[in-house]
Amino acid sequence: MTKSDGESVDTGQKLIFEPITKDYLETLINKNNLLTFTFDSNLDFSNKYFSVSYSPYYLISDLLIINPSFPEIAFFIADQKTLRVSSGFNIASFLNWSAIDLSFGATLFYYDRDVAKQNLLLIEIARSSKDLLKFKNTKAVDLDVGGYFRFTDYLYLPYLSFQVKNLKGKYEIDKTKAASVRHLEPFFLFERYSQAGIGYEIPTNFGEFRGELDLNYDGLFTSLYTDYSTVSFQYSLKLISLIVSRSKNFQTYGFNFSSSMAQVGILYSKENQMPRSVGKDKRENAIYMLIEVFL
Repeated sequence: MTKSDGESVDTGQKLIFEPITKDYLETLINKNNLLTFTFDSNLDFSNKYFSVSYSPYYLISDLLIINPSFPEIAFFIADQKTLRVSSGFNIASFLNWSAIDLSFGATLFYYDRDVAKQNLLLIEIARSSKDLLKFKNTKAVDLDVGGYFRFTDYLYLPYLSFQVKNLKGKYEIDKTKAASVRHLEPFFLFERYSQAGIGYEIPTNFGEFRGELDLNYDGLFTSLYTDYSTVSFQYSLKLISLIVSRSKNFQTYGFNFSSSMAQVGILYSKENQMPRSVGKDKRENAIYMLIEVFL
């Protein structure tokens, strides 16, 4: 999975893989005040009992230029490797409950993560020739869990779903700085958070329609982030799906093609990347591209 706004691809790669110099940062001052780049890669193996996924690269590079006249640059850069083992269990099928569908799943994963989040004045950068960013390395094991419930005989009743991400929650967001214009740190990434969903699936002779409302919470369903509540619609016909979703900070639409050999998806998004961190809307256009090959 790759996401960026185009120009940020080159910027993100340089911030992650190359030394950060004063001369290079000066070239960014007059280009854009928010640059963001994300790249994810996975190798997957699955059977009917479990799946194993290895991600050698999960890269995030966000850069915010706060005051071009007296430049201060906020960074959030992450480089993560992950090994995941996932499995699920359909309780209703095991107990022969034909009237409902009830299932649970979990993902146990090991990660090796480097994160740098700090602010630098251009005058500070000029005084240092190397090691401008200070990365913190974390190696640990964590857990994601989720569940799904619906009545199979009553299609007019919605299905319910939930998941808790990063259950151990070793990573913490500095909430005292989260509302500051000078703090750049994304939500719903490495910290512990929860999601709940309610939706409908309506099969017809002309394809399947699906609508869903997703709610995002801090921690274990403690505080609801209303700004991140999302309504999405999906229409599927054989191998092709059309997708539309909207929230206060995101407007997304695109398509997905899936077969027994491969999956290709393209999503166009207009989004406010850091609504809590930047302090005001920083809208940008982005394209998400997904390519999977099944062996």
